[in-house]
Amino acid sequence: MHPNTDLNGAPDLPGLEDFNSGKLLDIIHIGRYSWSLQEKLKGRMIVEGWTGSTYGGWGFNLNDYASGQWKDLPISASLANLLTPEQLKQKPFFKIRTADINLLDPVSGSQFALDNRDRLLAEAIPARTGAAGRNVVSSFPNNTDMQVKFIKTVGSIVWPRKSIQFNNIWLHSDIREMAYPYIYSLFDHFVLKGGFK
Repeated sequence: MHPNTDLNGAPDLPGLEDFNSGKLLDIIHIGRYSWSLQEKLKGRMIVEGWTGSTYGGWGFNLNDYASGQWKDLPISASLANLLTPEQLKQKPFFKIRTADINLLDPVSGSQFALDNRDRLLAEAIPARTGAAGRNVVSSFPNNTDMQVKFIKTVGSIVWPRKSIQFNNIWLHSDIREMAYPYIYSLFDHFVLKGGFK
């Protein structure tokens, strides 16, 4: 079982012990941080396709707003705060994908943003918090603890998973991996909360 299916085991960021143990270099363990790292590494990667991306997110536009001896750092927050909305429309503070260059067009940029809204929200907006679903948000009335509410015993079997270590905890993929007799109450919950019945 891949570690990134355990939402409760998805720490916000790797800890010092993970760096020291070498787990971050182990392809099997890197998944444990995928929920957090995919957001925190947006725009920070050199190569596209791994945990983060090469554009958007926290990738700064160093072609237009660089500082430091080698022009490898973004300008200071005080200078960035002086930039006008018009300047940022022409030269964004964060890196954009080459295919998204139409965002900068003064005539069609707004329509391009509207047409690509969902993708831009998912790929380009930097996250400032940990993964959604990792922690309870008390202001939302529909929080559900999957572990408490949906782990079912059928006969003598608590939860039909081969790994004893994860035998009685809810993993992210259980919605598709577990047989219906074990998770029917989750679907009943969806129907009730969604107002479908």
